[in-house]
Amino acid sequence: MSTSAEEHAARTQAGDSAAPPDAAVDFDELTQSYRWRGPTGEHADAELRRLEVLHFERFVSQHGGVVSGSGGARGLHAPVRSQKAALTLPPGSAEQLAFFQREEAMRYSSPDVAWVYTLRDGSQSSVSPIGKKSSAVGKAREHFLLRPERPPSVTLLALVRDAAARLPGGEGSRADVCELLKESQYLIGGVNDAQISQVASGALDRLHQEQDPCVTYESERKVWIYLHADRQASDFHALPLSKKSKVASLL
Repeated sequence: MSTSAEEHAARTQAGDSAAPPDAAVDFDELTQSYRWRGPTGEHADAELRRLEVLHFERFVSQHGGVVSGSGGARGLHAPVRSQKAALTLPPGSAEQLAFFQREEAMRYSSPDVAWVYTLRDGSQSSVSPIGKKSSAVGKAREHFLLRPERPPSVTLLALVRDAAARLPGGEGSRADVCELLKESQYLIGGVNDAQISQVASGALDRLHQEQDPCVTYESERKVWIYLHADRQASDFHALPLSKKSKVASLL
């Protein structure tokens, strides 16, 4: 049910603004759901209109209207897409984190083959090979955000690719990618969110520009979409390893 600002004003001036009504909903802790307990039929419509008027008055009193100083909409009147850059992932459990890190260790022990991650909801998502088999041994290049004892094939570009591959439903905000990136066992402790956001942003841009990009960005909803989730190992046609290694070494 939608009511214009003019209608709200007219009702308020007509005295339709009353004291807050009794609680119209109950919250069930067991099912974590709300149940309507107000009147039914025509009386319910009248009650909802009263609630809407009260909400509008409270919003205006707290925020100074529905239009911001820059001319944009505020609150419930704002476009949904303006909220899409925020974190949308629910926190994972300790068991889910441990399972992912076991998969991650196996993935980087065989960098020359494609890998399939198992996501939190049980679905699967494929990622491309990283490099030659020889890159699984030896000493890793130093990086201020990565553990020095990691496998040499572990780079920030690869970790961000894996984080994008693990987005639920194959899409999410940059904040979602950052949250999944922070679950990697190869990041050093104490990394702050600003550092994570900066490297994730740069890596996503690089992945988006690859010859066979694994991600694309939808500007309307401000989400990154992972494109390789359903691929088979034989479907991956990666860049020549020498070129890919050169790109990865930049991160």
